[in-house]
Amino acid sequence: MGKFGVDPGTLTCKGQAAALLDKLFLRRDLGLASARQVLWLRKLGHPKPELATFDEAKQFLDAKWSKPAVPAQP
Repeated sequence: MGKFGVDPGTLTCKGQAAALLDKLFLRRDLGLASARQVLWLRKLGHPKPELATFDEAKQFLDAKWSKPAVPAQP
């Protein structure tokens, strides 16, 4: 869970953990921003953090943190 930016201590049972993992894997499979990215997108004022793709979130966060953009590899 820590890999996804979730504190395992906040989960109360295996069922809750399984449901959360299902949602996290679904977001990854759909190409959406990770939970940790969504957290930072919210903090930094992204207009629609839950709908951002992984790459959009990466570009937005890199721009906010002044990292030079790396061209995408074909």
